[in-house]
Amino acid sequence: MLISISFFIVVIITTIFSSSQGDCQVTPELSTQFVTSSDSASQTDWTKKGSIANITAGKVFDAWVTKGLSGASAAGIVGWVNSEGGFAMIGRAEGHYGNDLRTNSIAFGVKPVGLSYYTTEAGGGIYQFTPYTKYAPLGDPKWEDADAMNAFVAKAILVGDWNASMDLTGGNHTFKQMAQMTDPKQATLVWQAYERGSTAHINPFQKQADAQKAYELFDGAKYSYNEATFHKSFGISGPLKPGEGESKETVLSLCESGSYSKGAFGK
Repeated sequence: MLISISFFIVVIITTIFSSSQGDCQVTPELSTQFVTSSDSASQTDWTKKGSIANITAGKVFDAWVTKGLSGASAAGIVGWVNSEGGFAMIGRAEGHYGNDLRTNSIAFGVKPVGLSYYTTEAGGGIYQFTPYTKYAPLGDPKWEDADAMNAFVAKAILVGDWNASMDLTGGNHTFKQMAQMTDPKQATLVWQAYERGSTAHINPFQKQADAQKAYELFDGAKYSYNEATFHKSFGISGPLKPGEGESKETVLSLCESGSYSKGAFGK
């Protein structure tokens, strides 16, 4: 009888522990990233409406048009980052290509692996922040928060993280000029002023094709540059000046309910 009672107690404790551990994940029911199924491939297709990747790409697009950028400019950003971190997994660690969050996302402590010529830590996330440490440390829940990533980039640009001489169009455009563009294929090349990646490893034609696709998918033609919204979004008045404006970041706990996640897997 004593053995039976002890066994019963162990089972209860184990069940409670397992349940609490299950809450410490970023993904709710929408995510298929913890399981391998025949549907996993379709969830990684950012052009398929309703897929995990499509929802995340839409979050990136919306983040920028709601700040006053034109639809073409926002689509240009989407087109560029699709071949960076991509949209199938928000916190993807560079060098990891699977669909399982626990073994591929920096949010779960997976360390990025860079190319042989890297002189810093490798990158991660939608925008492939390199080194990854400039955004957040290993295991930080912000790695599965698309909204926080978008806010981080906006804030970085406003404090000077923009080198117009790296603009792949050769036009040395400012961020505000990019925000007003009407051609997504032009805007995506200007985005290199923020990314500043190795041009030897950039396929501009792919980025332009992806930018055009994003423009069509998210009805980019519906969104014109809105200067009042642009200025209001960044907390400024009058013409935009380098270093002005600020965006707040959102910090989540991995132990919160998945329904509170700001990534593609929540809301």
